[in-house]
Amino acid sequence: MAADADLPSNLFRALAVEQIGARASLQEALAALADVHALPVDGRPSPTARQRAMGEMLLAAAASTSHHARYCAMLWAGKAFATDDVTSRYICFLGAGDERREVKEAALRALRPSAASAASAASAASAASA
Repeated sequence: MAADADLPSNLFRALAVEQIGARASLQEALAALADVHALPVDGRPSPTARQRAMGEMLLAAAASTSHHARYCAMLWAGKAFATDDVTSRYICFLGAGDERREVKEAALRALRPSAASAASAASAASAASA
């Protein structure tokens, strides 16, 4: 089943206009959809029209006035694209300079996925030993 780009696009737009109480649910839905829209790592073909459309959608979300949209754009850039994808790296570079801490941290995790995994493992190990 091919992932449909219309649903995440609508959810990203809704982040900017919905009431504050609905935004957490929208963020959770977008985070779950990022895995569905993740591109295959093996045998990476040249970017398809769907991939280019997703990149454009994330660029727009990364430039949004809504920090919720910017945060989700960083999550998607880290999950739905390969770590060497130019568009996703650019999106994460934009997020790395964001004024909101959570957006900045999500962007940095996407830029350095192995460092983020190591930090999570280290904090889990220290919590287990305490």
